[in-house]
Amino acid sequence: MTHPLLTRAIETAQKRVEQNNFSMREHILKYDDVMNRQREEIYAFRNSIIDSATPRRGIIAMIEDVLATKLADYAAPGTPPSEWRWREMVSWLTNAFPIHFDAEAWRAEEGLTLDEVISRLIGSISRIYDLKEQYEGPEMMRRLEKLVVLGSIDNLWQKHLYAMDDLRQGISLRAYGQQDPLLEYKKESFNMFSELEESLKNEVAANIFRTTVRPAFVPSLGKMVHDSISAFGGGSPPPPQAPSGRDGLPIPGDAPPPPGFPRGAPPGTPPSPVVRDGAKIKPNDPCPCGSGKKYKKCCGRG
Repeated sequence: MTHPLLTRAIETAQKRVEQNNFSMREHILKYDDVMNRQREEIYAFRNSIIDSATPRRGIIAMIEDVLATKLADYAAPGTPPSEWRWREMVSWLTNAFPIHFDAEAWRAEEGLTLDEVISRLIGSISRIYDLKEQYEGPEMMRRLEKLVVLGSIDNLWQKHLYAMDDLRQGISLRAYGQQDPLLEYKKESFNMFSELEESLKNEVAANIFRTTVRPAFVPSLGKMVHDSISAFGGGSPPPPQAPSGRDGLPIPGDAPPPPGFPRGAPPGTPPSPVVRDGAKIKPNDPCPCGSGKKYKKCCGRG
């Protein structure tokens, strides 16, 4: 059965379906293009860390960016150092990095700028970084630097991919608000990628001094840096610790012996028998508490 009107209607419907499918494929490609650009950038940075012989420069640059961003929250632009929130600043710095500085003296300085504070802190962090490298060893330190950076990239990038999938599934609803879904997707994805970069810097800065292949290094570094208690002279001294050997284990003989073992008894000595002060109380004897009941029905009930 053929008819010019029917044939023309079928052709028109087929063209509309093909145009709709083409538009959908075009939008999918544009969405994928946004994701591919982010993937290329993050993998280019990842490969540069892998191929780098000295990742330290990039890590110090990340720490400097973190300091500039975070300290700006405690020091408002154009305000003198005496009006900065020094106590909060010191609390964050001493928790984030194993450093110590005289904040009271810095606060009293006239004309001190935030850039100069960041420069001084970077100098202190670099010296601690040198100390850490001496303990770890240059070759092991290079491997540790790559481990920290690459681990942070992989962890945060996976979370970012899940977040981008969730964004893509719901971005089409923006059309009901007279907004272009593709344009909104580009804006949101750019903001999310910027947050990814900031999170990467923060995580690397936080983990580089907390990761080690020598477990004894972290306590020794913390003791060396924080012996002066705090930047404002507050706090309390650390509690006394039992003497320890070369590997941090207790020295034999310093711990209190178990009950029944005399101090200084040689290994293998059996415990001395426990001597009862009075006669053994039988179940049917009167309870020594004075209740008048039998022992088995009073204090000896069990």
